[in-house]
Amino acid sequence: MWSGKHIFITGGSEGIGYALAELYIDHRAKVTLASRSKEKLEDAQRQLQSRNPHAKVLTCPTDVSSHQQVQQAIAQAEAKFGPLDVVIANAGMPSSSLFEELTVEDYEQLNRVNYLGVIYTVKAGYASIQRGNSKDGHIVIVSSLSAHVPLPGQTAYSATKAALRGFADALHFELRGSGVQLHIAYPGMTQTAMLDIMDARTRGLIDELPAITVYPSEQVAKLMVKGMEEGRYVLRFPDVMSTCICAALGGTSELAMPAALAAFIAPFVVVFMQIYRWLIHRAFAKMRSQKWGSQDARMIEGGRKKTM
Repeated sequence: MWSGKHIFITGGSEGIGYALAELYIDHRAKVTLASRSKEKLEDAQRQLQSRNPHAKVLTCPTDVSSHQQVQQAIAQAEAKFGPLDVVIANAGMPSSSLFEELTVEDYEQLNRVNYLGVIYTVKAGYASIQRGNSKDGHIVIVSSLSAHVPLPGQTAYSATKAALRGFADALHFELRGSGVQLHIAYPGMTQTAMLDIMDARTRGLIDELPAITVYPSEQVAKLMVKGMEEGRYVLRFPDVMSTCICAALGGTSELAMPAALAAFIAPFVVVFMQIYRWLIHRAFAKMRSQKWGSQDARMIEGGRKKTM
């Protein structure tokens, strides 16, 4: 299905983005990776070509908060491999600081990367797919489970991920019949470099909460690709409860499971979420007295950005 297709991935130098690149290379696709770090991109390209000496890989150092840089990256990708077939908007930036600790500029920067960066990527990527007259194009928006289950310290991050949900749900209606399938992913905790730089207070908060399993980015990527092949709008995460939450709180979006099953589990999810809400309150009360470290100045590409 993916052989010969041109795949464009932002945040592709590591984490979920890189794991997706590996899968597409195995399917003999042409892959363009965009990321801020030239060094990490070069390393990713070496690893992919070591995995498959015949791999067709292009790297484009790109800051997704710049509309011009995103347009230039896609133009460069088209010049090398032709119009895009698949666009995966995966780059993002984390935030784990409290509202009172963040400046307005912090919120603006996070919105430029996590929200507008996706808009820039999808807008330019969709135009490229149209130029290629593809009847089987795909756009993937990587949000986060925090769009549904925000935690303390995520006022900036969760807001951007919830914005992506609203954008994608509306765009999903508009793209019907266009020949371009839209997908959205809500990854929960994923084993990436984000866990290595997570401050002690944030880690302590998460450790206080039950039923949080950390999944390898390779497993998350495999389910995402499988969901794309199956034509799903909401791409499943390995955790069953995450799938149930996304289905029960899906609003007007296409459900991640049969409607009858979603209706059956909805009351149980509501009860679970209220219990979880109480647990979050309790955990936060315990952690509030500790210094809340900030990683907001660092751009985290691909899977690193998943904190919930």
